[in-house]
Amino acid sequence: MSTIEQPPGDGGGKGDASPATPPGPAATGRNNGYGVAAMVLGIAAIITTLTGFAFFAIPLALSAGVLATIFGVLGRQRVQRGDADNSGQALTGLILGPIAVLLTIAAVAGFLTLGVDRGRGDRFGPWDRWDRNEGQQQEYRECLAEADTVEAVDACQSQFSGFGGRGPFGRH
Repeated sequence: MSTIEQPPGDGGGKGDASPATPPGPAATGRNNGYGVAAMVLGIAAIITTLTGFAFFAIPLALSAGVLATIFGVLGRQRVQRGDADNSGQALTGLILGPIAVLLTIAAVAGFLTLGVDRGRGDRFGPWDRWDRNEGQQQEYRECLAEADTVEAVDACQSQFSGFGGRGPFGRH
């Protein structure tokens, strides 16, 4: 049997010009972890905030947004020191993180403002009571069917406007 000789430069000899393994992140000295984490968390926070507003999404969106902001700042500091080269990714997280936090807070505030029981028995404003009262809906439809003038239609709307003071059509 014969042995296979390796050509020079493939890692087999002492005087090789190229190393046996290609340089990786440790060899280049780049540490882009914070920038990548900031970008991924920023995108995840925005998506979580804008899609399906469920109970579990509130803390998830808030924490992802805060972490994206923190990692964005740390990533930008590494870029300024020359330890990383992904300034755009860190900046993406630094922008999307606070936006996601603000959108989540605005959504919670809007939900609480528009959907809280104010002691009148209506969980989500006047439409909740309107939707539960099918008898009044039928009477309202009959009133509109019999109305032959604009004044008669207005009278029907006035008659059925006692839902939270605004009526089912936002009048009064």
